[in-house]
This record gives sequence, C-alpha cells and structure tokens, in this order.
Amino acid sequence: MAAAFDFTTLARVKEMLSADYGTSTSNDAFLTSLISSVSTRVEQLMGRKVDAIERTEVYSLSARQQSVELCNWPVSAVSEVKVSISGEFATATAYNSNSYRFDGEDGYLRFGSPPIRSGFGWNVAQVTYTGGMAADASALQTNFADLADAVTRQVVHAFKKRDNPGASSETFRGSDRKFEGAYGLLPDLVSLVATYRRLPIG
Repeated sequence: MAAAFDFTTLARVKEMLSADYGTSTSNDAFLTSLISSVSTRVEQLMGRKVDAIERTEVYSLSARQQSVELCNWPVSAVSEVKVSISGEFATATAYNSNSYRFDGEDGYLRFGSPPIRSGFGWNVAQVTYTGGMAADASALQTNFADLADAVTRQVVHAFKKRDNPGASSETFRGSDRKFEGAYGLLPDLVSLVATYRRLPIG
C-alpha cells in the first residue's frame, strides 16, 4: 500500500534537477511515480505510518507486561483501551483513563498494573489512538525536513540512473558519490531511516 503522504514534492525534485533538465515537464509523470515509490519504501523501512489519524489496533500481552509499543507515533491521544482474554472487545469494559498513561513522543502505552498476571495473551489488548508522523504532506515535509531532503536526493538519484542502472557511482553537485546495487537506496538515506525506526525495549 502506498504511503498516505509523499516525503517530497515534484517542485523540490525538479529544482534539484534544474541544472541538467531545465523546466521541462516531459518527465513529470515519471518523477511523480518515483516520489511515490520512494516515499512508500521509506515508510515501510521505518515500520510506521506517516499519516496521523485515529487507529484501532490489537496487541498481545505477556504475563506482568505493563508497556505496549504502539505501532505509529508520535501519539497525540488515546481514546480507548480494552483488554479481553477472549478477544471479545465489543462486550469488554474500557479501561478508565486513570489506569494507564501514554508517552506521546515515543508512542508507549503504560498500564498502572499488569493486565495479565500469568501466561500469554494473544491479541488481548485493543487500543484506539491517534498516532502518526504528520497530519498532511506539508507538515510531514516541514517537520521532517531531513527525510524530505534525503528522499528528494534519492528520487534525483533514481531518475539519473534510469538509463544506466548498473552504474556504481555518480557525480552530484560537483562531487562523486558511490552507491550499491541498481536502483538501491543511497547510504545516507538508509542511515537516516534507521534513526526513525523504533528500537525494541527489554
């Protein structure tokens, strides 16, 4: 599934390409496709969604576990939490908001006491929350300017390689840059994306 928002714009990509391609519109459709493709790949590698919307997700819990890593963060609100050993959430009573708290920046939901005392509960916690990186594409590109710039450079790189996919280096703004694999992600983008992935706890 394609990312809800793109990390960069056609205008930004064309500005970076202007020295070589001017203002031609003949490649706009291809560039737009590249932007969408790279943005989706980055979202997948981060393991989180870019769009900040309300989501309902189900999580498993082990005995005495008091923290849940919500899949998409930052989190701006948690509207409902239910725990049901049987998985029948429609009839389960929602937790009082005083019995848990959430860390918005990191996206962790923390219970005041463990919901499960023994064993392992598969898909026993249902959480409805609002989480994701940005409300719209403009906010995504502004608030995560480093990713926007790196994705722009990746699109330019892929566009320039379209006629020479086997190349192992290119000249960019007066300097040589090496990369691995045909149409592979640039090392600086790979390194940057890694900083936006969640590190497992425990």
